[in-house]
Amino acid sequence: MWDCIIHACVKSPLAMRTIYTSWLYENKFFEKFLHFVIRLMPIEILKNHDNKFLPSEIFNILSWEKLNDENLTLERYACHLYTEVLKKLPAVVRKWWNISSSRQKTFVDRLTTNFVSPLICEGELSSISANKEKNENMQVTVHFSTREVIAVYFIDEVRTELTIVLPSNYPLGPVKVDCGKNIGGRLSSRNDALQLALFLNHQNGTILDGLALWKNTLDKKFEGVEECYVCYTVIHQDTCQLPKLTCKTCKKKFHGPCLYKWFTTSSKSTCPICRNVF
Repeated sequence: MWDCIIHACVKSPLAMRTIYTSWLYENKFFEKFLHFVIRLMPIEILKNHDNKFLPSEIFNILSWEKLNDENLTLERYACHLYTEVLKKLPAVVRKWWNISSSRQKTFVDRLTTNFVSPLICEGELSSISANKEKNENMQVTVHFSTREVIAVYFIDEVRTELTIVLPSNYPLGPVKVDCGKNIGGRLSSRNDALQLALFLNHQNGTILDGLALWKNTLDKKFEGVEECYVCYTVIHQDTCQLPKLTCKTCKKKFHGPCLYKWFTTSSKSTCPICRNVF
């Protein structure tokens, strides 16, 4: 059942994925699921979670054919599920891990670092490497040994760089995003790097999804699309929409969710910029 739930969340549009995962988390389904999955893992793994020299193949994700194998053990299936949810819904597991007790947090951190993170990092970086030639106006370099991705966006005489570093316990630990050289001055690389960091650390997406978001934001900026004057980004982090709502007085544009949040928190239906009735 949980394979189907994870699959349904991943295949949903980003906005719906956020709604689904939030409901599952707030109703403590993920908390119970993760506790149960970890307890079902092989005793050898649980007792030797500090031993990084034990084979990690048991945590490889299973194909649908292998999942239907009648000889599949519950311990093997538990390891598969943990890798599956950590890979496809990382923000949910990270949120649960961050509020866990210190003892449990340390245990899960070491277990993940030694057995699961190397598999997920390898998969993420391999996926980026396989797709790096498909992006117009963007060059991507992958360094497997340092878990580092360097992206360079260029168009005409404008050039901006970005470096992404995955932690050793990825995706439990935060992804580090740094903006490098910015030549041309037409692109606000620091805000875009911040948006990417927020996406990678708080949304259930891959590094490849994040790079696509970063590139699409720069593409839209170069096309002249204005930023939202609430969140100061072009593409909304949750809905992936452009700013479409325009103030009739000052002509500034806003994302729908950002404007709704402004109206709710301020208890007013006025423009965030000119303060006239929207």
